[in-house]
Amino acid sequence: MRLLKADIRTLDKARRFGQVRVAEYFGSKEPNSGIKDAEKRKFVDRNISRGLLRGGDFFNQYVLTEKGRSALFENEEIIRQKAEAKAKKKKKTP
Repeated sequence: MRLLKADIRTLDKARRFGQVRVAEYFGSKEPNSGIKDAEKRKFVDRNISRGLLRGGDFFNQYVLTEKGRSALFENEEIIRQKAEAKAKKKKKTP
């Protein structure tokens, strides 16, 4: 499954803060409204439909699933491998 930057950001917020919430419920549609774990509804909904997030214990609280954790780990592994290949190529070139 290919993750977009917005998906990665949403899943990372869920991992870092233990949850992610929809920004619209705080009176603003912008996630930059001062609430660190808020994200736009369309990104949260897309990740719920993919099975990467699930509803938490309370209203407007969504947490990572095991599928979400593995998708995030796979993405970080791909980024690491690309960085290693780039460094190896740079080192090899005279």
